[in-house]
Amino acid sequence: MVYVCELLRLEPFKEFELIAGERGLSRVVTDYIVLDYEIISEDYSDFRKGEVVLTSMLLSQGNRDKAINAVRQLISRGVSAIAIRVFPKMEVPDEIICLANNSDVPLFIFHTVYVNDLIVAANEYAKTKDMHELSSRRLDELLGVNQSVAATVRDLDPMLMPCAQAAYASPKDGVQMDDVTFRLMRRYTANERNIYRTFIPYRGGILLLCSASTEAGADPGDKAILARFDDIGVTYADYYIGVGSTVESYEDYPVAISEAIRASAMCPGSAKPIFHYEDGGALRLIHCILEDGAARRVYQGAISVLRDYDRENSSELLDTLAAYVRLRGDVKATAEALYQHPNTIRYRLKKAFSLIGLTSDSYEQLFILMSLYLLENR
Repeated sequence: MVYVCELLRLEPFKEFELIAGERGLSRVVTDYIVLDYEIISEDYSDFRKGEVVLTSMLLSQGNRDKAINAVRQLISRGVSAIAIRVFPKMEVPDEIICLANNSDVPLFIFHTVYVNDLIVAANEYAKTKDMHELSSRRLDELLGVNQSVAATVRDLDPMLMPCAQAAYASPKDGVQMDDVTFRLMRRYTANERNIYRTFIPYRGGILLLCSASTEAGADPGDKAILARFDDIGVTYADYYIGVGSTVESYEDYPVAISEAIRASAMCPGSAKPIFHYEDGGALRLIHCILEDGAARRVYQGAISVLRDYDRENSSELLDTLAAYVRLRGDVKATAEALYQHPNTIRYRLKKAFSLIGLTSDSYEQLFILMSLYLLENR
């Protein structure tokens, strides 16, 4: 499923200028159709709901009334957007702009790009997105283990072999996957030296699966993983990259993928450009707690109490607890890290413990709580 706003990220569509109907940018696009001589015949029966109408004829006929009627008819047919190629000294009538605004149908103008180039780019994007969405659904099935795992893996991509390693790149704050990366993922899904690699957009990040006939072949090494992500424009400067274990069979694919996703979540605490799940230590167990609904509610309740107290009192209890756990319960080291007196740290700890119902000897519980906090607030 493609939305109007997504088209604006595609290279040929970057020339588009939105002049009306901004509230309709979330409309679903079902197809692309060219408006030509329908303006003369005034027969708009071929237009359907959800279509994006592309035209260079609307205003070139010099008949203002017919142009206004054309837009009125297109809107009544339920089109999702209208894009008009305009030439010098050509203006869009105010009546057309009002029609688009009143109906929340995005109205664009463009100047030089060819209509055929727009259609080719849009169709290629839709085809690529459909492929990735299918792969994403297959991954959901795979991780949910609600059918034969091996069958799901083969449905995901028939080229995948039994042995595999998964790597997952999740974007850092403010980073968004662009159209170039989206298209390159398809281009760089290929065989390479007896290893098959495929990229799949998943949960806002990018999953890389490297598979081979043997376990040794399925582990390309960190440099190769970074190079493969670099091929599609994904670097560790903008993404957190996690790597799961190398597994030997289709049945273990869910393990490899889950580990890679979790390793990516643990990556911010490491100074390395790529983080392996096996290096996560106790955090590997901590991270699983976030996936348990009941435990998550307890954790979120405690964090909410501390956050509210900090906001109302301009205190720094959360930051203090996070530093305290990061420094393994060393009050002196925490005080030095936060440029505070040790007694100030002790007071904050005592206050935080009382707010969330812990005693001074509950470091293990505090470690779990703040480790979860650090994982979610990387």
